[in-house]
Amino acid sequence: GREGPTGSFTLSFWLNPSLAENGENVLSWRSSRNIENIPVYQMISAAFFNNKIEWTFTNIFSMSNSVKNISFSGKSMIIPNVWALHTLCFNEETGLLEYFVNGKTEALLYTTANGRENTDVYIPVLGIPADIEICPGFTGKIDDFCIQKSVLPPDYRQVRFNPGGAYFESKAIGPLLPGSRITALDALVDKPEQTDIQFFIRAGNNYHTWTAD
Repeated sequence: GREGPTGSFTLSFWLNPSLAENGENVLSWRSSRNIENIPVYQMISAAFFNNKIEWTFTNIFSMSNSVKNISFSGKSMIIPNVWALHTLCFNEETGLLEYFVNGKTEALLYTTANGRENTDVYIPVLGIPADIEICPGFTGKIDDFCIQKSVLPPDYRQVRFNPGGAYFESKAIGPLLPGSRITALDALVDKPEQTDIQFFIRAGNNYHTWTAD
Protein backbone atom coordinates (compact mmCIF):
# COMPACT_ATOMS: atom_id res chain seq x y z
CA GLY A 1 0.00 0.00 0.00
CA ARG A 2 1.06 3.58 0.54
CA GLU A 3 1.78 5.89 3.44
CA GLY A 4 -0.99 8.07 4.90
CA PRO A 5 -4.72 7.81 5.66
CA THR A 6 -6.46 4.67 4.41
CA GLY A 7 -9.99 6.02 4.21
CA SER A 8 -12.89 3.56 4.49
CA PHE A 9 -12.03 -0.09 3.95
CA THR A 10 -13.34 -3.65 4.09
CA LEU A 11 -11.09 -6.59 4.91
CA SER A 12 -12.50 -10.09 4.46
CA PHE A 13 -11.42 -13.73 4.24
CA TRP A 14 -12.75 -17.26 4.59
CA LEU A 15 -11.11 -19.21 7.43
CA ASN A 16 -11.07 -22.88 8.39
CA PRO A 17 -8.79 -23.38 11.43
CA SER A 18 -7.52 -26.82 12.36
CA LEU A 19 -6.69 -25.95 15.98
CA ALA A 20 -7.80 -22.38 16.89
CA GLU A 21 -5.09 -22.33 19.58
CA ASN A 22 -4.16 -19.20 21.53
CA GLY A 23 -1.53 -17.14 19.72
CA GLU A 24 -2.18 -18.47 16.23
CA ASN A 25 -1.80 -15.45 13.96
CA VAL A 26 -4.02 -14.99 10.90
CA LEU A 27 -2.89 -11.49 9.92
CA SER A 28 0.10 -9.35 10.86
CA TRP A 29 1.27 -5.92 9.65
CA ARG A 30 4.12 -4.06 11.40
CA SER A 31 5.63 -0.71 10.56
CA SER A 32 6.28 2.75 12.03
CA ARG A 33 5.43 6.38 11.39
CA ASN A 34 6.69 9.73 12.68
CA ILE A 35 4.51 11.82 14.98
CA GLU A 36 6.06 15.21 15.69
CA ASN A 37 9.41 13.81 14.46
CA ILE A 38 9.23 10.91 16.92
CA PRO A 39 9.10 7.36 15.41
CA VAL A 40 6.09 5.41 16.66
CA TYR A 41 5.69 1.63 16.32
CA GLN A 42 2.59 0.45 14.45
CA MET A 43 0.88 -2.94 14.34
CA ILE A 44 -2.28 -4.52 12.96
CA SER A 45 -2.95 -8.13 13.89
CA ALA A 46 -5.70 -10.73 13.99
CA ALA A 47 -4.83 -13.61 16.30
CA PHE A 48 -6.64 -16.34 18.21
CA PHE A 49 -7.34 -15.81 21.91
CA ASN A 50 -9.81 -17.93 23.91
CA ASN A 51 -11.09 -19.54 20.69
CA LYS A 52 -11.98 -16.16 19.21
CA ILE A 53 -10.16 -13.84 16.82
CA GLU A 54 -8.78 -10.77 18.59
CA TRP A 55 -8.12 -7.72 16.42
CA THR A 56 -5.40 -5.28 17.56
CA PHE A 57 -4.62 -1.85 16.11
CA THR A 58 -1.59 -0.23 17.78
CA ASN A 59 -0.88 3.44 16.96
CA ILE A 60 -2.99 3.16 13.79
CA PHE A 61 -6.05 5.33 14.46
CA SER A 62 -5.04 9.00 14.63
CA MET A 63 -6.53 12.47 15.02
CA SER A 64 -4.15 15.44 14.74
CA ASN A 65 -1.10 14.21 16.67
CA SER A 66 -2.90 11.90 19.08
CA VAL A 67 -3.46 8.16 18.59
CA LYS A 68 -6.07 5.71 19.83
CA ASN A 69 -5.14 2.06 20.41
CA ILE A 70 -7.96 -0.40 19.69
CA SER A 71 -8.34 -4.07 20.59
CA PHE A 72 -11.48 -6.20 20.42
CA SER A 73 -12.69 -9.73 19.65
CA GLY A 74 -15.88 -11.38 18.49
CA LYS A 75 -18.58 -12.88 20.71
CA SER A 76 -18.84 -16.34 19.17
CA MET A 77 -16.36 -19.19 19.53
CA ILE A 78 -14.47 -20.16 16.38
CA ILE A 79 -15.17 -23.82 15.54
CA PRO A 80 -12.21 -25.85 14.20
CA ASN A 81 -12.56 -27.53 10.79
CA VAL A 82 -15.54 -25.35 9.81
CA TRP A 83 -15.40 -22.63 7.14
CA ALA A 84 -16.54 -19.14 8.21
CA LEU A 85 -16.50 -15.74 6.49
CA HIS A 86 -14.76 -13.01 8.53
CA THR A 87 -15.32 -9.37 7.53
CA LEU A 88 -14.00 -6.14 9.08
CA CYS A 89 -15.49 -2.82 7.89
CA PHE A 90 -14.43 0.74 8.72
CA ASN A 91 -16.43 3.86 7.78
CA GLU A 92 -14.23 6.99 7.78
CA GLU A 93 -17.26 9.34 7.94
CA THR A 94 -18.78 7.90 11.13
CA GLY A 95 -15.76 6.12 12.64
CA LEU A 96 -17.79 2.89 12.83
CA LEU A 97 -15.61 -0.22 12.99
CA GLU A 98 -17.65 -3.40 12.64
CA TYR A 99 -16.62 -7.06 12.67
CA PHE A 100 -18.83 -9.75 11.12
CA VAL A 101 -18.64 -13.55 11.07
CA ASN A 102 -20.88 -15.21 8.49
CA GLY A 103 -22.74 -11.92 8.09
CA LYS A 104 -23.61 -11.57 11.79
CA THR A 105 -22.21 -8.64 13.81
CA GLU A 106 -19.65 -9.89 16.34
CA ALA A 107 -18.26 -6.52 17.49
CA LEU A 108 -19.15 -2.88 16.90
CA LEU A 109 -17.36 0.24 18.11
CA TYR A 110 -16.70 3.85 17.15
CA THR A 111 -13.15 5.15 16.72
CA THR A 112 -14.11 8.52 18.20
CA ALA A 113 -12.90 10.52 21.19
CA ASN A 114 -15.80 9.41 23.42
CA GLY A 115 -16.47 5.99 21.83
CA ARG A 116 -19.86 7.10 20.51
CA GLU A 117 -21.00 8.43 17.16
CA ASN A 118 -19.80 12.03 16.69
CA THR A 119 -17.63 14.11 14.39
CA ASP A 120 -14.31 13.63 16.23
CA VAL A 121 -13.21 10.53 14.30
CA TYR A 122 -9.85 8.84 14.66
CA ILE A 123 -8.93 7.54 11.20
CA PRO A 124 -6.35 4.90 10.21
CA VAL A 125 -3.02 6.46 9.19
CA LEU A 126 -0.32 4.07 8.00
CA GLY A 127 3.40 4.71 8.17
CA ILE A 128 6.20 3.26 6.06
CA PRO A 129 4.80 0.76 3.51
CA ALA A 130 5.36 -2.80 4.73
CA ASP A 131 4.29 -6.28 3.70
CA ILE A 132 1.16 -7.91 5.12
CA GLU A 133 1.87 -11.35 6.53
CA ILE A 134 -1.06 -13.70 5.96
CA CYS A 135 -1.15 -16.67 8.37
CA PRO A 136 2.43 -16.25 9.66
CA GLY A 137 1.58 -18.65 12.51
CA PHE A 138 -1.59 -20.56 11.74
CA THR A 139 -2.71 -24.16 11.19
CA GLY A 140 -5.64 -24.53 8.83
CA LYS A 141 -6.96 -23.08 5.59
CA ILE A 142 -7.65 -19.54 4.38
CA ASP A 143 -9.28 -18.43 1.14
CA ASP A 144 -10.44 -15.34 -0.75
CA PHE A 145 -8.41 -12.82 1.29
CA CYS A 146 -9.49 -9.38 0.09
CA ILE A 147 -8.99 -5.70 1.00
CA GLN A 148 -11.30 -3.13 -0.60
CA LYS A 149 -11.33 0.67 -0.29
CA SER A 150 -15.01 0.98 0.59
CA VAL A 151 -17.52 -0.18 3.18
CA LEU A 152 -19.03 -3.46 1.98
CA PRO A 153 -20.90 -5.28 4.77
CA PRO A 154 -21.16 -9.00 3.97
CA ASP A 155 -24.31 -10.48 2.47
CA TYR A 156 -25.22 -13.39 4.73
CA ARG A 157 -27.12 -14.96 1.83
CA GLN A 158 -24.07 -15.26 -0.41
CA VAL A 159 -23.22 -18.79 -1.48
CA ARG A 160 -20.04 -20.38 -0.19
CA PHE A 161 -19.30 -22.29 -3.37
CA ASN A 162 -19.38 -21.62 -7.09
CA PRO A 163 -22.89 -22.61 -8.29
CA GLY A 164 -21.33 -23.76 -11.55
CA GLY A 165 -19.41 -26.46 -9.70
CA ALA A 166 -16.31 -28.22 -10.97
CA TYR A 167 -15.23 -31.65 -12.13
CA PHE A 168 -12.32 -34.04 -11.99
CA GLU A 169 -11.71 -36.62 -14.71
CA SER A 170 -9.38 -39.52 -14.10
CA LYS A 171 -7.19 -41.19 -16.67
CA ALA A 172 -8.48 -44.34 -18.33
CA ILE A 173 -8.14 -47.52 -16.27
CA GLY A 174 -6.82 -50.53 -18.10
CA PRO A 175 -6.35 -52.24 -20.42
CA LEU A 176 -8.59 -54.91 -18.91
CA LEU A 177 -9.30 -58.41 -20.08
CA PRO A 178 -11.96 -58.85 -22.82
CA GLY A 179 -15.43 -59.27 -21.32
CA SER A 180 -14.60 -57.26 -18.16
CA ARG A 181 -17.45 -55.22 -16.70
CA ILE A 182 -17.87 -52.61 -13.95
CA THR A 183 -19.85 -53.90 -10.98
CA ALA A 184 -19.46 -51.14 -8.36
CA LEU A 185 -17.79 -47.87 -7.42
CA ASP A 186 -16.70 -47.15 -3.84
CA ALA A 187 -15.71 -43.64 -2.75
CA LEU A 188 -14.89 -41.79 0.47
CA VAL A 189 -16.43 -38.32 0.16
CA ASP A 190 -16.82 -35.15 2.22
CA LYS A 191 -19.90 -33.10 1.30
CA PRO A 192 -20.16 -29.75 3.13
CA GLU A 193 -23.46 -27.87 3.19
CA GLN A 194 -24.61 -26.54 -0.20
CA THR A 195 -22.55 -29.15 -2.09
CA ASP A 196 -23.05 -32.50 -3.77
CA ILE A 197 -20.93 -35.02 -5.65
CA GLN A 198 -21.99 -37.13 -8.62
CA PHE A 199 -20.06 -39.96 -10.27
CA PHE A 200 -20.11 -40.98 -13.93
CA ILE A 201 -18.34 -43.95 -15.51
CA ARG A 202 -17.72 -44.65 -19.19
CA ALA A 203 -16.60 -48.00 -20.51
CA GLY A 204 -15.64 -49.24 -23.94
CA ASN A 205 -13.35 -51.50 -25.93
CA ASN A 206 -11.14 -48.62 -27.11
CA TYR A 207 -11.21 -45.25 -25.36
CA HIS A 208 -9.15 -43.67 -28.19
CA THR A 209 -12.28 -43.75 -30.38
CA TRP A 210 -14.61 -42.10 -27.84
CA THR A 211 -16.48 -38.97 -28.91
CA ALA A 212 -17.99 -36.16 -26.83
CA ASP A 213 -21.26 -38.10 -26.78
